[in-house]
Amino acid sequence: MKEGKIVSLASIPNTSLILAGVTDSTSYRQSLEHFFLIIIIVAIVGVVLAGFFAYFFSRSIARPVNQLASSMQQVENGNLQAHVTESRIAEIGQLDRTFNAMLGQITELLQLTREEEAKLHEAERKALESQMNPHFLYNTLNTVKAIAKLHDEQDILTITTKLGKLLRSSIDNREAEITLQDSLALTDSYLTIQKIRFGEKLQVTTHLDASLAKERTPKLIIQPLVENAIIHGLEPKLGNWSLSIEARLVAEMVVIKIADNGIGIPSGTLPQDLDELASSEHVGIYNIHRRLKLRYGDKASLVIQSIGGEGTMVILRFPATTFQEG
Repeated sequence: MKEGKIVSLASIPNTSLILAGVTDSTSYRQSLEHFFLIIIIVAIVGVVLAGFFAYFFSRSIARPVNQLASSMQQVENGNLQAHVTESRIAEIGQLDRTFNAMLGQITELLQLTREEEAKLHEAERKALESQMNPHFLYNTLNTVKAIAKLHDEQDILTITTKLGKLLRSSIDNREAEITLQDSLALTDSYLTIQKIRFGEKLQVTTHLDASLAKERTPKLIIQPLVENAIIHGLEPKLGNWSLSIEARLVAEMVVIKIADNGIGIPSGTLPQDLDELASSEHVGIYNIHRRLKLRYGDKASLVIQSIGGEGTMVILRFPATTFQEG
């Protein structure tokens, strides 16, 4: 650089010549300053644009997240209708869908809970009402029994005595379970009444394994099945009736069979699911099925086998708990 000039020298290959260039230093400096100014301006504009886009991008993410958080707060305060609008951002949209689905499940579960509570209250009301009728009937039977005894009416005396035992057991809430021996004794009280009614036409055989005599089970799991067999199976049939009741121990399972030679159940009408009986005239069978499930879980079963015109067999199976090998 000489006297405000910039001299640039470059040799030319394969010759002895040297190329010289002279540039005014002021012009060079101005060009350089202009170049750096452009770089600074571009950098500032880039930073401003980056900040602008970052702000709007963060807002686009924060808005649906804040909406989701607000909906969660509303649900916490008891508003189960606080659904969120699904975001167009894939990840947040997935959160929104999951939240809405969870809210729907919570609403459905709460509705089911309310319905079950309503059913429970209704069942409790009916149970309290039903306690009044048996007490009244039991006291009335005692009056009839006294009159029958006074007039030496043996059949009426027997019927009222046996029916009184059945009623006493049904209204006694002190024990939810009785022994199989006692259960069969109650069933025999019912059958005694039916034999007085039907005479020799009704033939009954009963068997109880001695090892199961003290086995405790839910009350009234045999007598309602026997009653169902007589009313729906035997009474519509002409000729003699046969009814067998047996309780056996099979591979540490209690197996109870109630079989009749009645009219049976026509093919195709046998229920595939016992829940179908809940609202039918056979609700007693469903009741027994549910009580066994509550007591023994999935290890308990109630199976109905029937052939139209030949008869029906109901089989109960559940784990033995107090049997004695022998």
